[in-house]
Amino acid sequence: MPVYFTKIIPVIIMFVLGFVSKKINLFKSQDADRFLHLVLNITLPALTVISLSEMKLSSSLFIIILFPIMIVVTTFFLSNLITSKLKTNKATKGAFLVGSLIINTGFVSTFIYAIFGREGFGYYSLFDLGNSIMIYFFAYYQAIRYSSKEKSQLPIIKMLTLPPIWGIIVGLVINLLSVKLPIVLSETLNYISLPTMPLIIFSLGIYFHPRIKNLKLSITALSLRMGLGAILGLLIISIFKLQAPVNHIVLICSTAPVGFNTLIFSELEGLDKEFAATIVSFSLILALVFITVYSYFI
Repeated sequence: MPVYFTKIIPVIIMFVLGFVSKKINLFKSQDADRFLHLVLNITLPALTVISLSEMKLSSSLFIIILFPIMIVVTTFFLSNLITSKLKTNKATKGAFLVGSLIINTGFVSTFIYAIFGREGFGYYSLFDLGNSIMIYFFAYYQAIRYSSKEKSQLPIIKMLTLPPIWGIIVGLVINLLSVKLPIVLSETLNYISLPTMPLIIFSLGIYFHPRIKNLKLSITALSLRMGLGAILGLLIISIFKLQAPVNHIVLICSTAPVGFNTLIFSELEGLDKEFAATIVSFSLILALVFITVYSYFI
């Protein structure tokens, strides 16, 4: 069995456990809300600090950080135009816009490591850094724009109080200053970060409904995130004349599914969580098929 299948099977099992637990009334949507709050405020910031502090940054490869920024900004112009013309409620519009912008690099990381090894994962990490910046500074701002909750703070203040943003700042400072974290602190952060992906996947299973909410809109969101993402990835590869393995990594990341943070931001800002769960779930299935086929040919 290919290595990446052994990595993805636990993800599928955790998703199914979340779905089944809802069906037998063990957990409800409100419990998934609490799980995502735990991720946002505790486990995800810890994971961000650890990941960025240990990342190997290279000035010659700095351009890779700009690729996800180019993709997200380009996608935003088209997605924002479509959102402004949608005849649906504000909460669904917000989930649609945010979902089309957030690249799920976390999902494809396992496949990239399995296919390209440590060297390839280094290139991936640079792409992921640019993507993280866009998620917490740009996509979250869009979620605030469409928030159904009372705006008691200015958007910039609200963004700066988001724990993962401070995780990015702290992680980059540690990295750039070459600070060596004490072993106890490093191990503690690693331990705290471990539940991040299981909690997100489990929550996704709880939110999931085996039907597509708003079929036409869901297909449009998936087309923007994955279809347009693939086109933009190919353009970047052509324009910058990227060679293997960077070209493969950029294309896989560009075609990644809708990000899990769509769920987190939807819960945080009162967007349409059911629609967010729909596009996240079905995009994972599409991404799994794409990566399996693509990896066969390379």
